[in-house]
Amino acid sequence: MKILCISCTKADLRKAKVQLPGTIRGEDYTVEMEGLECPNCGYKTVDGKSMAEFGRLVADKYRSAHDLLTSDEIVALRHRFGENQPEFANRVGVGVASIKRWELGKIQDRQSNDLLIEKTKPQVENLQQYNFQAITGGTSLWLDCTVNAGSYSTQRNTDIRVNAATVPPYIASWRIRGDNDRNTTASAA
Repeated sequence: MKILCISCTKADLRKAKVQLPGTIRGEDYTVEMEGLECPNCGYKTVDGKSMAEFGRLVADKYRSAHDLLTSDEIVALRHRFGENQPEFANRVGVGVASIKRWELGKIQDRQSNDLLIEKTKPQVENLQQYNFQAITGGTSLWLDCTVNAGSYSTQRNTDIRVNAATVPPYIASWRIRGDNDRNTTASAA
């Protein structure tokens, strides 16, 4: 079915990958998705069937910007446990309707997000099994981590590479320190 461009009325809209602006909670984001574009004036939109997906993508941009789990991350957590929505809701301690809403794009509050993370974090028994990655600049560094109630400190090692973005969520805090402890990078989760 052909759809005439409502902006210029001179051409039919064509399927295309489009970038569309969206606003959520007063913040502007741009998402890319399959949509419709006018070859004449460049007008871009999505069809009515895609509006829910557009809303989910904009909400996920907001979530990412505010350090909240995205809908895809929540689905991935549920799949990691091999659970359906009611089973996962039981694990997390929320109603199944909440899980459904969050997976479809409704933004969870900070407390619910923290609960999702807390109830799904892996149990760490041996920190040495985990690989941290980043660029250190080639100096001798130490990595100090606090895991759950315990603590682990590496031996002096020039191969340690750590980046805040790759430190797993079950690490309570981490610190990279040089030989003189002058150049310290640290984070508390």
